[in-house]
Amino acid sequence: MQPSDARYGLTGRVVRLPGGTVRVLTALRDLADGSRHLWGDAHDGTVEQLPQLQDRIAHQVVRATRQSIDAAEMDSARRKPPGSLRAHDLVLRALPFILAADPTSARAALGPLEQAMGLDPDDPRPVALASWCRAQLLLYDGTAHPDAERVLARQLADRAAALDPCGDPLVLTARSGGAIAANRCDQVDALLARAGAVDPGFGWVWERKGWLRAIHGEPEAALACFRRAMQLKGPRAPIANCLAGIGKAHFVAGRFEEAARWMNRALSENPAAVWLNRVLAPCYLAFGEQQSAARSLDLLRRAYPGITLARVEAALPGIGDSRCDDTQGRLLEGLTALGLPA
Repeated sequence: MQPSDARYGLTGRVVRLPGGTVRVLTALRDLADGSRHLWGDAHDGTVEQLPQLQDRIAHQVVRATRQSIDAAEMDSARRKPPGSLRAHDLVLRALPFILAADPTSARAALGPLEQAMGLDPDDPRPVALASWCRAQLLLYDGTAHPDAERVLARQLADRAAALDPCGDPLVLTARSGGAIAANRCDQVDALLARAGAVDPGFGWVWERKGWLRAIHGEPEAALACFRRAMQLKGPRAPIANCLAGIGKAHFVAGRFEEAARWMNRALSENPAAVWLNRVLAPCYLAFGEQQSAARSLDLLRRAYPGITLARVEAALPGIGDSRCDDTQGRLLEGLTALGLPA
């Protein structure tokens, strides 16, 4: 029997099948929404295998339950009427836009986040996430005022830190964006390490760790982080930025055809992430696809009129850090060779 105030219910049962085989059925339901089915699975094994089967099921249930509840909470917040939204609901509404990783989505997220800050000024989550959105506008060349955006990102990150003495993993991860905007790679490392220590199962932490490793020129470590992030994110979470990160890691490793393949997968998931052509165009050039490289650069210039090498360099994270400069320098050399003006 479920407690009367429970929002979600997890059930399981064992069915005996012919030949000494058993099937374990698990299901998660949203009890507050008409017992709506959120997730379920079935595992087969023999009676003798039950201890090992139990361990495998427990591991999967923990991961799948979190993924399903996160998706259900965001869906519930999306369907609430505007007049009933709390700060928590507004944060949930903003999250899919924040994780999409493109300037248009970052701007769309800022509206509900600013509203959430007005409703609950002491909540560090909307403040930290707004810092990350400002950092995205800077990193993806989505602002005409990069210096002002950099200052805003840093100020919001500092404010979130003051509001979050205990270290919420979401806040710590989002604050890393303000540190990236300030080109403080060591601080990004520290924030993500702390977030991962508090919650090793938080997929966004692993995604951000992957990007940091790629920026630092550690492609294999980056790929391991992105694979972990993809496992933890769940089937309904935005994955374009993970796919792009895998592409960036292959680019760093010099596997340019593989890098282009993953970048194109990312663009298929999120066509608004046109900024990825900053990497895709040099990829094509590196393995001799001159026409594809020119087409990719043309898409970038159409989306960002007046873009120059100086603007790209200003937007790249880690410039000025010796661990990062070699990695980003290869990208700038490719764009130079393709004729992007200085």
